[in-house]
Amino acid sequence: MLKKQGGVSAWNKWRFEHPDIVPDLREADLREADLREADLRSANLIGANLYGADLNLATLREANLFKANLRRANLSRANLIGANLRGSNLHMADLREADLHGSTFGHTSMGDVNLNGVKGLETIGHLGPSSIGIDTIYRSKGKIPDVFLRGVGVPDNFITYMKSLAGAPGAFEFYSCFISYSSKDEAFAKCLYVDLQSKGVRCWFAPEDVKIGDRFR
Repeated sequence: MLKKQGGVSAWNKWRFEHPDIVPDLREADLREADLREADLRSANLIGANLYGADLNLATLREANLFKANLRRANLSRANLIGANLRGSNLHMADLREADLHGSTFGHTSMGDVNLNGVKGLETIGHLGPSSIGIDTIYRSKGKIPDVFLRGVGVPDNFITYMKSLAGAPGAFEFYSCFISYSSKDEAFAKCLYVDLQSKGVRCWFAPEDVKIGDRFR
């Protein structure tokens, strides 16, 4: 019915007239289907093949997309609030301004996806680790909430340096520095230390961090 008999407009009309019926679209073949603005709230889409489907502005609120194939799907500005995305494949999906508040992840695949600007990433529930590609980190320019990255299983030490490695604006460009100086340059060294600290560069200053006789690398 989604592909035939009037398409999305007829589908949305039917949903409006039958609000209590939960659509059962398990393992449905919806490859490259035009589903723009489709009302798929609460739909059972377990294992559905949505490869390359256009779901721009579609309502997928609380939909069950367990193990759904969303590879290359256009989910820009889609409503995915409370959706079950466990085991789903989001490789190369377009998630611009998609709303993922309260959705569920776990063994979800996110390769080559731009997560910068996706809404609600910090509210996602994680029922297990997920796969996030390094290409996703770079496409997103490191602008991914730390709490989301920890939820999918990214190690803290990688998160610490990720924004700098991905070129995120405002990220520190140097991991750390140690200020060593002659006593005649102490006034300048102090000003340099204060300026570096204020810009987020982690630095160590001899008078405060090294005592006489201390060993340091």
